[in-house]
Amino acid sequence: LLCDEATSALDPDTTESILQLLERVNRELGVTVVIVTHEIDVIQKICNRVVVMEHGKLIESGSVLEVFSKPKHETTKRFVRTVIPNEIPSTVKHTLACDKRPYTILKMHFLGNNTTDNVLYHINKTYDLETSVLFATVTELEHTVLGIFIVQFIGDDLEVGKVKEYLVAQGIEWQEVTL
Repeated sequence: LLCDEATSALDPDTTESILQLLERVNRELGVTVVIVTHEIDVIQKICNRVVVMEHGKLIESGSVLEVFSKPKHETTKRFVRTVIPNEIPSTVKHTLACDKRPYTILKMHFLGNNTTDNVLYHINKTYDLETSVLFATVTELEHTVLGIFIVQFIGDDLEVGKVKEYLVAQGIEWQEVTL
């Protein structure tokens, strides 16, 4: 079943009804549903695979979980940010610019089971650091929870290094953020 902008210009309730119907057609009749849309939240809600195109060319594809949790192309990143923001708000950045203490900022990706682990609690109890959550978002994609946390670790580099090792051991991907 090919759906070209099937939810375009619809109110939220009608959109939800259409999406539920498409899911039912797929599940009960075993019909593959191909959705052409600019509405990234539609993809987030019901799709399991996504193809991103730009100027008629395929620029990225994969499972919704894979593409939304780790978008590679800049266009895909912009689309995904509309439903899963992943940046420090500008007012928080301004406050950080005035902070004179030694700190490191890490963006951490929690996926699946590790989203329910007490990672920050463990870090606060184990390491000689102060933590401050600068940004967090949690969403569900393909029945899997994705959490993105941006955390300020205040303290010396040795302790931050230990935290980085701990995160890797827990299967949590991280990257250092610069302002």
